[in-house]
Amino acid sequence: MKYTKILAIVGLALSGNAFAGNSTVSPEWSFLSSSAETGSVSGSGVNTVIHSVKDGISLEISAWSSSLHNNVASCKDSHGQDLCIQRSQLTQYNGGLGVINGDEGNDTPNHSIDNNNQDYDMVLLSFSEEINISSLYTGWNYQYNHLNSDGTYTSRSYNDAGASVMAFTDTNSAVSLSSSSNNYSTLSWADLTSVGWTNIGSDFSSNGSGEIAVSSGNTYSKYWLVGAAHSIERDAGNLTDHIKLAGISFAQNVNNPPPSTQVNAPATALMTFLIAGFALYRRKS
Repeated sequence: MKYTKILAIVGLALSGNAFAGNSTVSPEWSFLSSSAETGSVSGSGVNTVIHSVKDGISLEISAWSSSLHNNVASCKDSHGQDLCIQRSQLTQYNGGLGVINGDEGNDTPNHSIDNNNQDYDMVLLSFSEEINISSLYTGWNYQYNHLNSDGTYTSRSYNDAGASVMAFTDTNSAVSLSSSSNNYSTLSWADLTSVGWTNIGSDFSSNGSGEIAVSSGNTYSKYWLVGAAHSIERDAGNLTDHIKLAGISFAQNVNNPPPSTQVNAPATALMTFLIAGFALYRRKS
């Protein structure tokens, strides 16, 4: 399927046993609910957005997942798995950020950023200037073996969950991306690589700690997607990854500084891109 180059995406309250497994994290930019850096929360449900400012950089965070299936035939693969991206509910806990998509509830471990049932959850980090992400920090991190819909599982491994990272690297600086109201796209995560996104890594390992090193090289971008591992083989092997994003380590792009007049976080243009992409797809169909 060919798409014109448009940009389209884009509770558990922690209790006793769950909280006991939290990592001690030291991110440069914290997303923990207890951190002053986290900033403010606007909206509710799938329209939830977290706003934050650090070192003069503005950040908006929203949640997305490949969980769309409502009457869109092209959004199902041959095995009936959901493919298309839709807005999901961003949640915030003591251990970090989680995502609740349209196919799950606010229970353990679905309240986290996960890849259960191949509904890949990701958070969109929209910065006001280009940054490079070098590490992710997870305040809650578990890999489950044979997780069933009723919440039962064979075993779980603490701090073994993997993470995926994508960055928008299109040269068209006029393209913006940020949070918007509830919407969806006929694009999958894989399709994003044809509309300006680069897959930085599909399965970065935490190697037994709350920190997950990101091999992003010299990539700087205003827009980053961070989520559970995208590796299909993990699900085929009955292993699922579940994390709460507690923060990041990052570096500013000293070779491409922002203009002297600081621009606010990108305007909410996502719905425009999604609607345009869907309309174009319908016309070509």
